[in-house]
Amino acid sequence: MCETKDSAFMSTKINMLGITCSSVSLYMTILILYMTILAGKHKLTTNTKQIHREALSVPASTRNIGKIAGYALANTLIHIIYVIFVTSNNFGFLVAAVVAHVVGVVLVFQSQRPDHKHPIRSLAHAIQNLSQADSKTKKEWQLIKQAILSEKPLKM
Repeated sequence: MCETKDSAFMSTKINMLGITCSSVSLYMTILILYMTILAGKHKLTTNTKQIHREALSVPASTRNIGKIAGYALANTLIHIIYVIFVTSNNFGFLVAAVVAHVVGVVLVFQSQRPDHKHPIRSLAHAIQNLSQADSKTKKEWQLIKQAILSEKPLKM
């Protein structure tokens, strides 16, 4: 037989990491903070993926490893917070998680900047700065130019 004893699932009682709190105002404050963190995590995750993509398109020596590591650390810490709140087994936090994820996705896709490393923009930037390019890039540009002018496939 199953029964619940002092279940906090459908209440404003918080039980996390061995700490129990029954203050409604604290519950609401933590719930709002939790939703803000989760919505912000979407922005952080999108920026992290964008930075990874852009970093992999440049030589390893020019990548900002500190920034990439900082984003990874922030993502990990927020994920830990997420797990702690979800495992609190409280209906309010589960609903807040769903709502915050949806709000986070909407906010990110309404405000995220376009990739800096779009292929056409990268090519245009490379052509504009050809005088500063290394010899490999200049050789690749000659192959592209030759293919465009002769309409033959590239052989690299």
